[in-house]
Amino acid sequence: MDAANSSLCPRCGAGLRCGMVTDEAQCWCFSMPRVIPVPPADSAEKASCLCPNCLQHLIELQAASHDPHPAND
Repeated sequence: MDAANSSLCPRCGAGLRCGMVTDEAQCWCFSMPRVIPVPPADSAEKASCLCPNCLQHLIELQAASHDPHPAND
């Protein structure tokens, strides 16, 4: 993976590729619900981007915390 176009997920350490710093029109994360702000492409904060698995988990946690009828375990 090209270090200039990649980052590491701060939660799990997995490598990820940010579409914001490549020639893609938009990053893969734009198709997911927004639960955290998307850092600008030229920001040092891009290292805080999450991998697809961790972002999906965060989305699920956010959805569960807003569910007025949680499932009974």
